[in-house]
This record gives sequence, C-alpha cells and structure tokens, in this order.
Amino acid sequence: MTRRARLSVGCFWIVLAALAPHVALAQSIAIDGSLGPKARTLTGPNYTIGADLGKQIGGNLFQSFGKFGLSTGETANFTGPSTVHNIIGRVTTGHASSIDGGMQSSVAGVNLYLINPSGIVFGPNATVNVSGSFQASTADYVRMSDGTRFQAAHPSGSTFGAAPPAAFGFLTAAPSAIAVNGSTLGPVPGTLGLIGGPVTITGGKLTAPGGTMQVASVAGNGEVPVDPRNSAALTVTSFGRASITRSAILDVGGAASVSPGELFVRAGALTIDASHLSNNDNAGKIDVRVAGELLIQNQGSISSLTTSTNPAGDIAITAGSLTLNLGTISSSTLGDTNAGNIAIAVSGQLLMHTGVISSDTVTRSGNAGNIRITAGDMTITDFGNIGSGTFGGGNGGNIEITVAGDLAIFAPAGGKATGFDGISSQANPGSSGNAGNVAVHAGSLTMHTDGMISSETDGGGKGGDVAIRVDGQLSLDGSSDSLVSPFRPGIPFRTGITAASLLGGDAGSVDIGAGQIAILGGAQITSTASGAGAGGSVAVTTPGTLLLDGTNVGGAQIAASAVGRRSGPGGVVTIEAGSLIVNGAAKIASTTAGPSSGGDIRVTAGDILLSGIGPQITAQSTGSGTAGAVTVDAGRVQLFDGGSISTEAASANGGNIELLVGDLLHLRQGEISTSVNGALGNGGNILIDGNRLVVDHGRIIAQAVGGSGGNIAIRVSEFVPSADSLVSATSQLGISGAIEILGPRVDLNGSLVVLPGTLREVAPILTSSCAARGMLPRSALTQGGRGGLPEDAELPLAALYLASRPAPTAAATGAEVIGPIKSELHLTMPCS
Repeated sequence: MTRRARLSVGCFWIVLAALAPHVALAQSIAIDGSLGPKARTLTGPNYTIGADLGKQIGGNLFQSFGKFGLSTGETANFTGPSTVHNIIGRVTTGHASSIDGGMQSSVAGVNLYLINPSGIVFGPNATVNVSGSFQASTADYVRMSDGTRFQAAHPSGSTFGAAPPAAFGFLTAAPSAIAVNGSTLGPVPGTLGLIGGPVTITGGKLTAPGGTMQVASVAGNGEVPVDPRNSAALTVTSFGRASITRSAILDVGGAASVSPGELFVRAGALTIDASHLSNNDNAGKIDVRVAGELLIQNQGSISSLTTSTNPAGDIAITAGSLTLNLGTISSSTLGDTNAGNIAIAVSGQLLMHTGVISSDTVTRSGNAGNIRITAGDMTITDFGNIGSGTFGGGNGGNIEITVAGDLAIFAPAGGKATGFDGISSQANPGSSGNAGNVAVHAGSLTMHTDGMISSETDGGGKGGDVAIRVDGQLSLDGSSDSLVSPFRPGIPFRTGITAASLLGGDAGSVDIGAGQIAILGGAQITSTASGAGAGGSVAVTTPGTLLLDGTNVGGAQIAASAVGRRSGPGGVVTIEAGSLIVNGAAKIASTTAGPSSGGDIRVTAGDILLSGIGPQITAQSTGSGTAGAVTVDAGRVQLFDGGSISTEAASANGGNIELLVGDLLHLRQGEISTSVNGALGNGGNILIDGNRLVVDHGRIIAQAVGGSGGNIAIRVSEFVPSADSLVSATSQLGISGAIEILGPRVDLNGSLVVLPGTLREVAPILTSSCAARGMLPRSALTQGGRGGLPEDAELPLAALYLASRPAPTAAATGAEVIGPIKSELHLTMPCS
C-alpha cells in the first residue's frame, strides 16, 4: 500500500469516527443481561429478538443491549406477544450502532424505539419495516407518560412502567450524532423519527406515507416529545446542526386514501442541498423550526403538492435566517382542491438568490394558498420570486410580507433577464380565477433593475390589490431595467409596484404609504387595465418628499390607466405629500383609451415643483371617453421649464382643472391647459384660487376644436403676468370660453428700471489718493429711527411692496408709526 493510499484510508476512518464514534468493524447484537437473561451475543445473520430476552410491563417490552449493529445482509426481527404495543431497546456499553441491514418487527402495529447515547449510523443498505412507528435516538433515556424512565446512560437507575413512551431525554449538551448514509427507512405508517446530536442525512429516502416524521438535532439538556405535535412538551435548551444533502428525500405524502402526513424538523442550523422535504397528496403540514440559519440550495426544496381531492398541506417555517440559493418552498394543487398556505417567520436575514416561494393552483376550482412571511431583513435577487398564482378556475392566494428592517428587490447588474425579481400574485393566461392581494410592510424598501411587486390577472378574473407600508425610505429605481421581457416580447420590464389586468377583469388598486418616496428612471407605481376591465385606483401618501425623477431615463410615473379599446373607466390617482417634485420626463397620470371616462387626479402637498423638460400632471382620454379632472391643493406650486398640469381628450369633453394654492402659483415657461382635439367635445374649465399668481413666459389655456372652449377663472390677490404670457379660452369652430380674473393685475413693465450695462473708468470716480482713502471708515449700512415706540415684531413691516404703490398706513398694519425710518449707506473702496 502506498503512503498516499494509507493517508486516504486514514482520513476515511477519521470521518467515520466523527460521525459515529466507537463503531466496531464486525457488527453484532448482544444483550447486556440487565433485564434478567444472562448477557450473551446473539447468533446471526438473522437475529430474532423476542420477549424472552427482555422485560414486559403491560404493553411495553424493554430490551437492553451491550452491542447493537447490523452488517450488510443481516436482519434484526423484533417479536413478542400481541399484547405488546411498544418495543423499546437501549444500548448501554458505549458502543455506537452501525446499521447496514434490515430492522423489522413481526408484531402487528408495534412501535419500535432504539436509543444509543454513543451514536447511530444507518448505512446504504439499512432498511426499516414496521407496521407502527420507528424512532431512533441518541438520548440518554426514554420517559414514559407516567414519569418512569428507561435509561441507557445510567441503566441501573431505570424505572419501568406500562404507560407509553412520551419523550426522549438528554442529560448532556453534546449528544452523539445520528447519520443516514443512503439508507431506505420506511415506509413507516406511524412516526419515523431521528432524534439526537448532529443529524446528517446524506442521500437515501425516508418515508412515512400518511404518517408523521420528525428530525431533531439536539445540542442541549431537556426532552424531545415522542409526538412532535406536542410542542408544549419540548424542553430541550438548544438545538444543533442538521444537514440533508445529495438528493435525499424525506416524504410523508401518500395516496388520497391515507391520513394526512406531517413532517417536523427542529435544528439549530439546517442545510437542504439538492434534497427534498415533501408532503404530497395530503392535507398535513410541514413544520420546520431552525434557531439559526436555514439554507436551501442547489434545487433543494420544501414542498407540498396534491393531485387528488385532498388539499395540499400547509408549510410553516421559523428560522433565525433563511437563504434560498436556487431553492424552493412551495405548496401547489393539480387537483380540484386547494393548495396549502405558507407561513415563514425569520428573525434575521431572508436572502433569495434565484429562489422561489410559491403557492399555485392548476385546477378548475381549487384556490392557491396564502403566503405570509415575516423577517428582520429581506433581499430578493438573481431572479428570486415570492408568488401565488392560479392557472385555472380557482383564485390566486394572498401574500403578506412584513420586514422589520430593509427589504431589497433587484436583479443582478448586467444580468440577462430570465424572469423577474419580486413579489407577485397572478392569475395566469387561460385562468378565470382572481389574482390574490399583496400586502408589504417594511422598515425601508429598495427596488431596482427589474424589481417588482405586483398583482396581475392575464385571464378573465380580477386583479388583486397591492398595499405597501414603509416606515422609512421607499426607493424605486428603473434606470438599469432590462430592455424587454422574455415572457412578453416587446414589452419592457419596469421596476415598480403595479396592479394590472391584461384581458377582461378589473385591475386591482395600489395603496402606498412611506416616510419618503423616490421614483427614479423608468420606475413606476401603476394600476392598469389593458382589456375590457376597469382601471384600479392609485394612492400614494408620504409626510415627507415624493420625488419622481425622469431626468436621465424617462418613464418614471404614478399612473392609473384603462388603455384597452373596450376598457372601463380609469382609476383615480390620489397623492398626499409633504412636498412633491416631478423632474424631467416623469409624470403623474390618469389615462383612458376606451368609451368610459378617465379617472381623476387629486394632489395635496405643501410644495409642488415641476421642472425640467416634460414633467406632467395629466389626465388624458385617447378614446371616446371624457378625460378625468385634476385637483391640486398646495401651499406653493411652481411649474418651470416645460412643467405642465393638463387634461386632454381626443373627442369627448376635456377634464376640469382646479388649483387651490395658499401662497404662490408660479409658471416660468410652464403651462396649465385643458384641451379637446376632436370636433365635438367641449374644453374643460380651469379654476385658480390662491394668493399670488406669477406667469413668466407661461400659458393658461382652455381650448377646443368643434365644441365650446372651457372657461378660465382666476381668483388671486396678486396676478403678475409677463408681457409674453398667455391666458386663453378658445374654440376653433365653436364658442370660445369666458375668462374671469378677480384680483389686481400687476403690470411690472412701468415699474422696472433697466440699469446700464457699460463699465466706467475707475480714475474719475476715485479722486482721493489710496493713502487718503485708507483713513476712511469701512463700508457700513445703518438704520435708525427718530424716537417713538418700536414697531411690534408680530406685525408686518410698513414698507413699499411694489413701485407706484403707497406704503400701508398705521391703521392698515395696526402699528403706531411715530416718524419715518432713516437709513444710511456708506461705501468706501479699500486699497489693494
């Protein structure tokens, strides 16, 4: 043997020893003599372990072994009278059990338990064949429900009772390992359990069709109940690592005729790598609880699927952190019944890399399940998706996400789109069911590069509602979105939040609330009906700043649309913000393309600024329906450099515009307009009610072609237009509208003095020498009165407001004016 070969063999035995310490090479079964019969080694390879070798108390048959192991081809058959319900075996002498043969029982319905505190290893040829339950554990004792204990670590301290086993007890914080290496354990109709220190399942198949399965990795003192559904009896202080790898399968599913199966996993950390936890064709649940990290990767999955009349089972996951790296958590139905619900609670980070969490239905009547997730932080990337969908007559499930900290959704930069990253409930093409609702609550929410939250129907049903609540910053950035969708060629991806109907159903509503909101690039918040349905409403609320910036990449918008030729009415857009900024080609819009009316737009904000090339607040009708109205209520509104507030109709009546401005409405190359392009519709009316209106190279117009022009009413305290500004209410073929301006019009042309632009020589002005000027005092501005009482600081200053206007009198201000104020300005030029 070469040195390298010797090293390899040595490493193999080191690994084996780590998994199962003290494993003997030659396996055998020996009773230890503690229960009556003399200690001896049994004769194989087919071992019969009867009641004569142990001790029976009522329905319990206790067996005690010095060694328990099976080599390949060997079989251990546990027998006894029909009065035996539980066979409980222990190993007492410190030898780990290596089992590569068959374990079985000829007693009908008997439950078989094996405990060995020194470790248990199941090899690739290990099998289990019992008609009741089978549970293997590295516990120190088994406690019966009457309080008696059958002990393996301290056998002499055992007490015996007839009550059934209730719990596995651990006296140390480091129990020995349990390893399954390619074994076939089951089918077990009762409970199949592995309860011990680190639990490693590498390949193989564990099945309990219609039964119960539990895997518990223990790393602390306490007890694990025999029945995993009895969670109140779980007193273990800590859990250890468990791994399920190399195409291992843990399955509690079965035929429709069997009872619902349930699967329970308890661990401190759990890895599911290219392996599967499943419950098929049953209504039982999958319950996974991990104190630390749960990692599902390399197409690993936790799933429940039904093809029968039984509903799919629910999935409940609790973890310190959860990572899906090409991993799946799903509950689905292919039969005429419902999919199960999915509930995931993660105290720390939930990270999805190409991961999927889904509940779907492909049936005529079954509904998809609901998905509920809570996490400390969550990141969805590399085309990860949380979704619930219907492909048939049933409805999509609701999705509810709660993230205490940061929620981030984005595709990898420069990646080729193969899907989209996000959260969605969808009614797919060919379905008649409704899409589910989506609700998200997060501390902060960031979405970019094809990130999406949506509820959509591509069939005949309705789209679901989308509700988002963000305590802090909500940021949507579509600057790096993909050019096209791989699913709908020619339709671009848009980062954003949307409710949509693409065929016949109504689109759902979108309701957004956040501390601050930024919508950048091509990102969108929309509700859209592309078919015969009605558009849903869109409401966006923030006490801080709402920013829509389409300066570099156009398309940023908040919009409600009904854009099909047969679409119903468009939805209402409601904006409430501390301040609103719309830059570049961004817009707030309501659009209809069908025979129904467009939705209204209602904006309430402290300050509103539209600047750059093309920012809009607009309600449009491109079909035969009436354009919606626009109402703005703000302290200050500024429309700069092409910013506009408008309504427009192709052939029907134009919508009205109403601006209620507490302080200043300023149009600097901006526009307020209502227009009708067709031959019949009347122009919409414009009402401006506020304090000051300044129009600098701006336009206020209400126009029509064949119908009447809209009326314009301006009711302000100050109206200051530039000479080239326009206020117009016209109709090309019909009656022009009326213009009413209530309030003083201020003409600045006679009050402005143009200063000369030529430069003067310094020498004629500075007649004194530099030395003489150096003795002069520095420049100063002083202001003083000539006696009397000082002015009241709470009242306005008595001063000229504009040229050609007298100063307000004392009676007007409420202040007593004793004499004029004297001001002096002294300027000197210092020497250099």
